Amino acid sequence: MVLILVVGESHVPMRSAAIPEAFKSMLTPGRIQKTFVTGNIACRELHDYFRTVSNQLHCTYGEFDSEWSTSLPQYVCVEVEGLKIGMIHGHQVVPEGDKESLAAVQRKLDVDVLIYGTPAVAKFHEFDGRAFVNPGSITGAFSPTEGNILPSFVLLDIKDKHITSFTYQYNPLEAVDSPESGLKIKKKEWTKEY
Repeated sequence: MVLILVVGESHVPMRSAAIPEAFKSMLTPGRIQKTFVTGNIACRELHDYFRTVSNQLHCTYGEFDSEWSTSLPQYVCVEVEGLKIGMIHGHQVVPEGDKESLAAVQRKLDVDVLIYGTPAVAKFHEFDGRAFVNPGSITGAFSPTEGNILPSFVLLDIKDKHITSFTYQYNPLEAVDSPESGLKIKKKEWTKEY
């Protein structure tokens, strides 16, 4: 079993101040084996923070990462538990978030699972027998193309070509009693069947 953290679109400090404390308290070192960051991390400090969360960090280049790093790749492909996983930022997909366009990227990279980061709305879906994962924005950063963005991330529990995904979303307006009371979790399952 491999536990993977998938995050994106932090935009710290340009569009958001920080990761919500309700999330940070969950992301303790030693529990997560790999972290995938879809891009627009936007600062070295947050990149270094994600290095402390897991031993393996995979990052792709987002259009707002040029101030601190021009060496991030446009895409990443790795194999985990018999699944080929690819990741892009998503600004390469036109129209943004389009299923057919994402499927074309998935076929080009020859992967079973495609992680992408734009638009900044969390989503786990299946299309043509493949899995697609968008973690949304871990900070809930402002987006000119979307309305109110709630902070979110995705955990993927992968075992023997089977994924259980947990999408965590935080609504600070619902965090009345404690920060954790604003959390919502959606669970989905997917298995490679080809």
